[in-house]
Amino acid sequence: MARALDAHGKVWRQVKPLDIAKEEFAEDLEDAEIREIETFLAHAAASGGADSRVAARDYLMWRMAIEYGLRIGEILALRLEDLPCRTQDWLKILRTDRRGDLVDPRAPRAPQVKTLGRDLGYYFRNSRFPELFSRYQLSHRWVWASRKSGARYQKTRFAHPYLVINATDGMPLSMQSAQRRAAFIRAETGVDFHWHAARHSFFNRAYVLMDAIKDPLEREEMRAGLVYWGGWSSEDSLDIYTATARRNKARGAAFALEGTDGKPSWGAID
Repeated sequence: MARALDAHGKVWRQVKPLDIAKEEFAEDLEDAEIREIETFLAHAAASGGADSRVAARDYLMWRMAIEYGLRIGEILALRLEDLPCRTQDWLKILRTDRRGDLVDPRAPRAPQVKTLGRDLGYYFRNSRFPELFSRYQLSHRWVWASRKSGARYQKTRFAHPYLVINATDGMPLSMQSAQRRAAFIRAETGVDFHWHAARHSFFNRAYVLMDAIKDPLEREEMRAGLVYWGGWSSEDSLDIYTATARRNKARGAAFALEGTDGKPSWGAID
């Protein structure tokens, strides 16, 4: 029996493993799907209903993903001090290992920012920022709490600095909870939504806008800018968007972005 098993093992060691294809294209959302999600979340956030705080938080996360092309981990790791302010008109993305001795209460499952640090302004003329940051902090970033007397009050100060919170206990929102919210959006809109699809939607369109620039020096400068924007260390990270642009061009697909000079406008997120 031992000799038979050994012989069987030798045969299998001679068999070459199958090549597992990695992701070849950056599958994203169509403009009609983006409008569907935008309309649903914007209306829910403005409803003023019992769940409007959760809806406002979801809408904030959605706009950060679709407007900045941020990963969901980067969104969940944002701190209040990373937001635009009077002396800093940009969003700061800081690697987790550059945050000193800050302890994330979500550890060991805390979202990690492993991309390169970067400062991001507003990419689109029709951006909802910085207004959304202010609105969320002033009107929706709170939870119900009880005083010793038993009276309830709106708690707005927490022992952590993270922007996006759980609407029940005020703790930083977990990755698991964020994925549940994505599932909720899928169920309510019928759109096959995942947080990374929003990131791909941003970069696919930004890539097409860059590729349309006629001047080679200007085009190369914008290409380098996209690499910086994505937090990548190499232009190779754009390969997936190059492949997607070629495929979509062959399919006859077109993205509706207006304005190649200065900031573009994206009608789907109006």
